[in-house]
Order: sequence, then C-alpha cells, then structure tokens
Amino acid sequence: MCSCDQCCGWSEEQASVVHNGLRPPWCGRSRRVGSRRHEKLGAHLTKSVGGPMSRSWRRRRETGPVGLRVGRRRVRREPQAPPSMAGNVFGDTLPLAVRYAELLSSAGVERGLLGPREAERIWDRHLLNCAGVASLVPPESVACDVGSGAGLPGLVVAILRPDVRMILLDPLLRRTRFLEECVSELSLPNVAVQRGRAEELAGQLAVDVVLARAVAPLERLATWTLPLLRPGGQLLAMKGDAARAELAGVESALRKLGADHWELLKLSVRDLGQQTFVVRVSVGVPAGVHRRGSRQPGGG
Repeated sequence: MCSCDQCCGWSEEQASVVHNGLRPPWCGRSRRVGSRRHEKLGAHLTKSVGGPMSRSWRRRRETGPVGLRVGRRRVRREPQAPPSMAGNVFGDTLPLAVRYAELLSSAGVERGLLGPREAERIWDRHLLNCAGVASLVPPESVACDVGSGAGLPGLVVAILRPDVRMILLDPLLRRTRFLEECVSELSLPNVAVQRGRAEELAGQLAVDVVLARAVAPLERLATWTLPLLRPGGQLLAMKGDAARAELAGVESALRKLGADHWELLKLSVRDLGQQTFVVRVSVGVPAGVHRRGSRQPGGG
C-alpha cells in the first residue's frame, strides 16, 4: 500500500498507479491535506479506481508512467552534431568530447541533470562555452569544480587539460553517480569525484583553482570557495551578462574574505557568436587569516 493511504485510504489498485511513477490528482499529498478541495475529492474514493480523473489523466494512466512532464524528460533527442570549430578547440581530444556530449544528451537529460531541450544545443551552449575557461587554469594545477552538476565546466577542462588534476564536487548522490560513470566511460585518470559541499570542506580541501558555473551569487560563492584556495590561488566563476554589476557590488566583501585582486574577463570562441564572462578572484594570503599574521609558504 502506498504511504498515501494515511491521508487518502487508497485501495491496492489505486496505489499501484503511484508505484508506476505517477501521482493521481485525487491524492491528498498533491494538495493541502484538510482543504475543502481535498475533502471533496475524498468522497470519491469509494467509487471506481478511475475516481475523479480528467481525460488527460486517463490517457496518461493507459499509456503507462510517462506523463507530460516525465515524458519530455524521457524522449530521446538527438544530440547536436559537433560544429566544425569543435575540432579546432578540442584537437586530439575531440572523440572524448563527442562521447561526453552523448552522455549528457542521453543519461544526463533522462536523470534531470540537463533540460530536455539542451541536447539540441549541447555544443554551443555547454561544451564550447565551457572550453574557453580551460586556458585560464595554470599548468599542473589542482582544480575543483564546485557544484559540478553534470560536469560543466570541470569535465570539459579535464578533457582539454590532462595536466590538470580535477576534483568534481557536488552534494547530490545522483549527480556524483553520473559524474563517476562519465569519468569511467571517458577513462580520465586526472579526475576524481567527491560528494560534499564547499562550505563544509574549508581546512580539509586545498586547491589552486576553483571553478564554478551558475552555482550562486558571487558574494555567497566567494564565501564558500575562497577558503579552499591555497596562497596565490584563484576562483574562476563563469557568469552572465550582469557579471560586471555583480562584481562591482561585492568588492568590499571580497577584500574582507582575503582576496587581493579581482577582474572581469570576456571570453569568446571564434565563429560561435557567444561571449562568456568569467570573474577571476585571486587570494594572496589564506582566506580568513589577517595579513599581519600570515606566513609565507614553507615558513616555520
């Protein structure tokens, strides 16, 4: 019996609908329990299994657990073909990028890590868009992609830069499982997946570069990530068109967090017709340590 029997008193046949992945409109959990609408629907529970169903609900029940919303996620859309410029950007690593695009367009969409329409613009909006930040990562660095999600931009940087050790950090299990599958499928020895939150890892994780794409407002993001940076490290935050105004509004907060330099960079991929804004924030001393009490690396 479904747990909804506590509020609706479902029969076994009614509960089986939910077990198939759908929640009928007469379920009390889909409406505020105790409301007049819920009480009115409860009066229909003694009727047939069909209950107070609309035509659209009958159609969804007859065709199985693929409703309108779920159906959009499960429709397999063909991924966008690699544009001609992809070969110039990825070079010898293009086969890995193509395989990653296939994973994003299939499992990534089915599991809800990307929207259902993103497969049709996977290169323009995601892979090529993230590729520009790879050139900003110093050689032989240890980098962390905070809130990695589907691996953007961390996996793109790791594909382009095998000299960079990449940590993909995300708090959700379903995302880290997808990332682990991608790393295994792409055979990337320079990538590790870690489940957790950046704000909980201060003092435990120390990296040269932190990457972030559409994670949080800049001030909150800096509060989470600057404590993860080694002396001289940098935060590379991919932002939208409002990046300049956002940066201007948090300069005093960045200074208090230990940042000694920040700038707005404009990146573009030739022939793509899109621009990406990256806010680069550098720390000269460990975040949270007063400058007078700081020590040089290697000091006693």
